[in-house]
Amino acid sequence: TWTYATNLEQGDLMFDALGVETIIDQEHVIMILSLVQTLDGKKMEKPIQREWFRKNAAGDVICPKRVIGTQAVAGDPPQAHVKGGLAPGLTWSWAGRLEHGAAQTVYTVEAEETVRVPAGEFKALRLKVSSTAESGKAAVTRWLAPGVGMVKEEAEIDLGPKGVVKTVAELKSYRIGPPLHE
Repeated sequence: TWTYATNLEQGDLMFDALGVETIIDQEHVIMILSLVQTLDGKKMEKPIQREWFRKNAAGDVICPKRVIGTQAVAGDPPQAHVKGGLAPGLTWSWAGRLEHGAAQTVYTVEAEETVRVPAGEFKALRLKVSSTAESGKAAVTRWLAPGVGMVKEEAEIDLGPKGVVKTVAELKSYRIGPPLHE
């Protein structure tokens, strides 16, 4: 379970591994993303997204299925969100189709650096992600720490006429182990 402090009015974000599910004869870890709000002293979790991940033979982390709210969003072909053997200078790209049409994403590992977030100080790789799709474009920077995962993310999402959304998420706490949700 990873909890992130954010600049969102809706509250913090929480990722949790729900378990394992088989899709097309391959096992995938199901992750759930929830908004976490505290109202009247009570913690409330509202699931907003589910993602299915697996590692391929090269060590790439592939996401073939994602459900945002009630809408399924699948990349065709599935996207490699993290490549095996991450190191500064590594670049890879994806081009394909999402539910709303053609899209492409370029990933670049820019550097290794130390990042301080509420959960502590981590040696992390800075990953730049640039995406374009018919519905808009996004520029995202993520810091990935070995053995922990994403410790920080800064995103700027241009939704065209709907405006630009800027978000920051910093790791507040994490727990590696069995899922909290069953």
